Amino acid sequence: MTDVLIAGAGPTGLTLACEMARRGAGVRIVDQRSAPHRESRGKTLHPDTLELLEGLDVAGRLAGIGSRGLVFRKYFDGAHVSDTPYEGALFVTSPPPEGGGFSLCRLRLATDQPGP
Repeated sequence: MTDVLIAGAGPTGLTLACEMARRGAGVRIVDQRSAPHRESRGKTLHPDTLELLEGLDVAGRLAGIGSRGLVFRKYFDGAHVSDTPYEGALFVTSPPPEGGGFSLCRLRLATDQPGP
């Protein structure tokens, strides 16, 4: 049974669907595309995003393939000026076998959702 209809299977729609399913709602997602994107849609996960993904039980899998210690490099007139560490962010250098972080949300939905 569908309690919630979500338009769009991008990061926001999938995250909402995961959260609603976690709370026991039957979720149906509709999207303009017939298949997920295969290419990267962003490789840096910010601390707030990681916190949200932790609540969906997918952050740990991403942490296993990512790296910490990101640095913002500043340049002025083509010359390097300084580096500023970005604490808490995760740089995902290669996608997990299942795809990117929000593909992990898709997998999570597949295991949380009852049949149609």
